[in-house]
Amino acid sequence: MTIILKRIEFMLQTYFEEQRAARLQMYEAANKEKWLDSQTVKLMLRKGDRTLFNYVQSGKLISKKIGGANFYLQSSVMNFLERTNA
Repeated sequence: MTIILKRIEFMLQTYFEEQRAARLQMYEAANKEKWLDSQTVKLMLRKGDRTLFNYVQSGKLISKKIGGANFYLQSSVMNFLERTNA
């Protein structure tokens, strides 16, 4: 029984370490990247709020909400523009 519990504990520790490393990597990437507000992105893409929401849901754009406002990762917006203009 103790062997099983030790194995489970090891697996959980490994899982949490991987999650912590992934979060740290995302945090560092987010701090390096530039984020655009939704008004700027709407003007760049000539789309509305609902369309931007759909793009985020489908994985075409990366966004995060800060203080009730949506911000979009500049590199994802630029990649999206390149794909649609190609």
